[in-house]
Amino acid sequence: MSEDPRETGDDEPEAANSGARVSVVRPPYAAEVFEEVKRFYYSLGPEFDIFHLALDQIFESKILGLLWSRDGRVAGVAGVRARYGVWMFFMVMRADHQGQGHGRNLTRTVMGGVPPTRLVLLTVQRSNMKARKLYKSSGFVTINRHKGQVTMLYNRGIGPWLRLPLIVAVFARNLFVSHLAG
Repeated sequence: MSEDPRETGDDEPEAANSGARVSVVRPPYAAEVFEEVKRFYYSLGPEFDIFHLALDQIFESKILGLLWSRDGRVAGVAGVRARYGVWMFFMVMRADHQGQGHGRNLTRTVMGGVPPTRLVLLTVQRSNMKARKLYKSSGFVTINRHKGQVTMLYNRGIGPWLRLPLIVAVFARNLFVSHLAG
């Protein structure tokens, strides 16, 4: 008998009494989780335009958080995946579940599963003020702005002595990418 894929992690309290809840899953992912995330991914509307991650990249996650709606379907996905040795956070949520506290619950739940020795970055469009505000309230700090993008670092009380080398590294990466494109 298959385990309910929604019961594979620690749940957060329901946000805004909407009946939605968050769970965390880790690889290897159950077939039911894979199929439900795939269904969610291909059902995204305008959210897809700002979410620049392929389905297979979602499943590369070290930690994957799922927002389950009242009807038992995935309404949001967040995770942390390793890219070039750096852990990167991502999140996408259906528009009808935004603005209800679900993103904050999902972000905090996923970030709560990250080992304390890991640094986690995210990139968000500079114009996406709602997302930037959510990430800031969840513990991320802005470390760089470049070409319409903002890079943020999950701040676990990291002092400026560690933040500065990260800023230099991100800046150097941006210069390298600009040089290749130019």
